[in-house]
Amino acid sequence: MNRLLRILLLVLPVLGLPASAAGHWPGFRGPDTDGAVRDVRLFEGTDVGLAVGWKVPLGPGYASLAVGDGRVIAMYGDADGDWVGAFAVATGDRLWRYRISDPYKGHDGSHDGPIATPLIDGGRVYGLGAWGHLFAVDAATGQPIWTTHLVDDLGAEKPHYGFTASPRILDGVLLVELSQMPVDEKAKPETEPKPRKPMAVAGIDTATGKALWIAGDDHIEYNSPTVATLGGVK
Repeated sequence: MNRLLRILLLVLPVLGLPASAAGHWPGFRGPDTDGAVRDVRLFEGTDVGLAVGWKVPLGPGYASLAVGDGRVIAMYGDADGDWVGAFAVATGDRLWRYRISDPYKGHDGSHDGPIATPLIDGGRVYGLGAWGHLFAVDAATGQPIWTTHLVDDLGAEKPHYGFTASPRILDGVLLVELSQMPVDEKAKPETEPKPRKPMAVAGIDTATGKALWIAGDDHIEYNSPTVATLGGVK
């Protein structure tokens, strides 16, 4: 298929799932970035099954869903643009949507639409569009709080397939991988090579969208930051 029709599904057990267990899945790979759900009992008893609670057709995209505060947050595209939208967990009713950018067109076999997964934190939704639009909107209303462009404002280079890294918050700082591009090994060597500008990852002020720091020159085009404790150090 040249385009994917993204179907947003909420599947609920027929019996026994409390509303609170619909869950808190704030961003890419869940609350602990390990893809796990803990301390949730899905079924009570043995006479249970699954049924589709509701479904909403959306446009194409690769972003997975974020869930929190009674909302499902989805990023998707259509002919008019790339969007982030909020849907009621219980009913699937659309609560709001925010236009991220012009449509991102897939190429070389990839599909259209946003790629990175949005993040819910502190009453806000943070997201990164494939063109490089990093944004924060109010989680309840979808009203914009700030927007920053990774290329125009921070000097990053857009990866071939677009920006894909899902943002993460650590100690109040929004972590965004900027996708440092690799050195062109076929380029003619210079007598005095220019120093490589650190442009791999940035720490963003969650209040303003301004860069607090930019560091690293590793090639991390299509990866997302993960929070971990190694040797007792976060």
